[in-house]
Amino acid sequence: IGSNGPKDWTPWSWTEINEFVQDSCNGGVRLAADMGSNRLSVNQTGRGAERPVNLASFNRGFLRVDYRRQFTGTGEYVDIRVSPDGGATWIVVDTITGTGSDPDYTTACYDITPYVSLNSVIGFTSYNFDNGSNTLYLDNFHISQEPCPIPPEVATFAPIQDTWLDQT
Repeated sequence: IGSNGPKDWTPWSWTEINEFVQDSCNGGVRLAADMGSNRLSVNQTGRGAERPVNLASFNRGFLRVDYRRQFTGTGEYVDIRVSPDGGATWIVVDTITGTGSDPDYTTACYDITPYVSLNSVIGFTSYNFDNGSNTLYLDNFHISQEPCPIPPEVATFAPIQDTWLDQT
């Protein structure tokens, strides 16, 4: 379970949302090879993942994530969400939409300062996917008190090294 920066997520695992398969290599949310590395991927509608992170010591927070779309139709999207209260309420900080396939990864950065707390949770959920023909790959989740761009050495949370829990 990895982080190489000041914010250690290792006590917490990604929890899959609406998954019935009990491992990280199968199902609508999984680790998948893309562009030479294993990435977190979602390819079925209504699926996602979330994980808590204690940001109580943060005065402000910035979430950075890399993503790549392989969307075959129109209308599919993934919400990037943050919760300040352990998942009781969620705030959508971005909706990733579009059509076609991205040739490279895009880096997105979100100011999550209003949501930093002892019980912060980061998550994503997919919508309107054609279950298998659309995929969103995510990698390099970072949280820092410094505005983006965040250098990779600040805090890296590598999905390939994480443990998973299924939530049905």
